[in-house]
Formats: sequence, C-alpha cells, structure tokens
Amino acid sequence: MIAIKLIDLRKASMSIPGLFQAIVEAGKFSGDHVELEREAFDKVNQKFFNGVRLGSLTHKAINPIATVLDFALGTNLAGCGDCASREIRLNTLTTTFP
Repeated sequence: MIAIKLIDLRKASMSIPGLFQAIVEAGKFSGDHVELEREAFDKVNQKFFNGVRLGSLTHKAINPIATVLDFALGTNLAGCGDCASREIRLNTLTTTFP
C-alpha cells in the first residue's frame, strides 16, 4: 500500500492533465493522503507516461533494498508515498507528451 500526501501528489502531477484524478480514482482518501496499491499506481504510470520512465526504473532498482530495510528495521520504505511522488516527477522528466 502506498500513501501519497495530497499536497505532494498535486505538485508532482500539476503538469499532466488527468493524472491527479486518475490516482485519486485508483485509491482511496485517508485524511490528507490517498492510499493505493502498488499495482494500481503502476497502471496509472503506464497510462500517463510513454517510453523510458526513469522514476519507475529507479523504483525497480531501489525497491529490493527498501524491502530488506523494512524487514530489518520495521519501517515502510517500500510503500513510501514521498518516493511515489518522486517517481512521478522523474517519469515526467523522461517521457514525451502529445
């Protein structure tokens, strides 16, 4: 489960029409966060970002390390909402929009 702060999601998705709404529809509100499963987040990324997605590639490289740290430290780095916002921003830098 990923919990993304709404304010961070707004900033990250500001330049992509419909992205904010798609993420909100894929998840559910929980206070000042929207929570969604990683699979739903990946589907939204695939829909809105074409070509090389630097943020998604970074996630795939770092996620195994975060998972080990979560197990060892009792944290939730693998489901980090800040990381998801950063993934969107990196994907925005490396995709082409019509």
